[in-house]
Amino acid sequence: MGAATSDLTSNYYRPMWGKSELIAAITPTNRGIKTSALQRQAILSEIARLEGRNPTPDPLNAPELLAGNWRLLYTTSQELLNLDRFPLYQLGAIYQCICLPEQRIYNIAEIAGIAVANCIKT
Repeated sequence: MGAATSDLTSNYYRPMWGKSELIAAITPTNRGIKTSALQRQAILSEIARLEGRNPTPDPLNAPELLAGNWRLLYTTSQELLNLDRFPLYQLGAIYQCICLPEQRIYNIAEIAGIAVANCIKT
């Protein structure tokens, strides 16, 4: 790994990040696929800190703020991260659709690869 990695790693020792620094730190991790234990710990700690600064006093009672379509930037979900391990396929963007009227959450992953991929149903 090059100098960019050591520059990025030094960011994990900063005591206070903001949203832009968090996004900059998670961007090269390929949604969490390429993280070290130290990076993962620092990222999760910062996410928890930012959650504590949420301007919504009781976010669990404000589900309307979550409704919609979201693009995943980072996850620790091995079910989603393992999608990138299939040979001949490349994992693209991952989205989460939160449908309040249906009380459902859908994970949608873009996968590029051979034409047979159109026949795979999950």
